[in-house]
Amino acid sequence: EGTELTFWDSGPPLTPEGEAHVFDRREQALRGHELGSAFRMAMAGALVQAHGGRAQVGSLSGRTLFQLVLPPPR
Repeated sequence: EGTELTFWDSGPPLTPEGEAHVFDRREQALRGHELGSAFRMAMAGALVQAHGGRAQVGSLSGRTLFQLVLPPPR
């Protein structure tokens, strides 16, 4: 059984374009001069995916839901 982390973001909802690039660390680094929370989410997504997991995002009812799923340890 893997590990799943699901949480709602308390900020404004992401646009469809923002959702498409939320886990893209290069895109997040180019968007701003600071390495803020968007870049940290991109890095978290990259780490999860590098370990064979899934990183997903979606907006619902004006809020953004993030889901990070790691596979079971070997």
